[in-house]
Amino acid sequence: YPITMLFIAVAMGSNIGCSVVISQAFGARDYVRMKTAVTTTYIACAVLSVVLSVAGFLTSGPLLRMIQTPENIFADGQLYLNIYIGGVTFLFLYNICTGIFNAGLSASGYLAPENVMTAPEMTSAYQKVIENGDGTFSIIFNQPESVRTVLILFFVGVEAAAGIVYALMLMGVNVERTLPLKQAIIRARMEEEARESGEEWIPPETRVKLEQEKLDEEAEEAYRKELKARCERKGLDYEEELERHLATVQEKRAKEALKEEKAAAKAAQKKEKAKAKEEARLASMSEEKRATYEERKAKKAAREEASWEKEKERGEANYRKVKEELARYEAR
Repeated sequence: YPITMLFIAVAMGSNIGCSVVISQAFGARDYVRMKTAVTTTYIACAVLSVVLSVAGFLTSGPLLRMIQTPENIFADGQLYLNIYIGGVTFLFLYNICTGIFNAGLSASGYLAPENVMTAPEMTSAYQKVIENGDGTFSIIFNQPESVRTVLILFFVGVEAAAGIVYALMLMGVNVERTLPLKQAIIRARMEEEARESGEEWIPPETRVKLEQEKLDEEAEEAYRKELKARCERKGLDYEEELERHLATVQEKRAKEALKEEKAAAKAAQKKEKAKAKEEARLASMSEEKRATYEERKAKKAAREEASWEKEKERGEANYRKVKEELARYEAR
């Protein structure tokens, strides 16, 4: 927290500084100076965030030792800090954009809500008067047209532009593509650790199922005790009420099983449909186009495999580092 606060403080300072300059230029209708200020702010933000990121990556270890981070969490703490430092550029961009937005609202004549002790008479200047729980009243003003224009610009125009930028940035993210491979490695490590420690290996999905069954049994036992007490209190037939309850539970389980069966059938049908579509597409191609398509597909698979191998190598190195740190901590 103390380390991340350093980055947050610098980002917030940039936010305040840019909002002052930009609001003054916007309020004076000096749009050339305003554009220059915005451009300069973004460039300075980019340069400063890169410098801080590089410095943070190089000094993350010494900084954690400076605040006396325990050895048993040092490796995980450094990994978390490096991830945070990797996002410093976006932290700066967020604060800069917030500063520009606040500057635009301030310069366009935004009327902030006010709290008063007595309820005023409604006029065209007021949008709403809200009575607070402490007896005071909040006045919401009707905003000038210039403020509405700024709000539309930032909440529609900028949001749409940001959405396009984020979509382009996420096009290269392959987390979902490699997730099954990562899960298989984690599963193999868990199984190996269980066998080394002499424990019985229970797959995660089986363990979750067993835990859920145990919880269901405990809930059923508690319900039967409550049902018996209620029947004794109201003079009802416990066996009859229990039989009705068991029929309801059985019906519920049958519905859940049918739902799961339908979902599995739908997934299989979707898979078969996609396969048939791909086969039809290949059948409609000429031999030359099909050969080109297969070649591109093979190249793409090779690139993905190479990317996965690099990612796997980095993950293995980090895993070994964490294990070494834990071994050193346990040896103390």
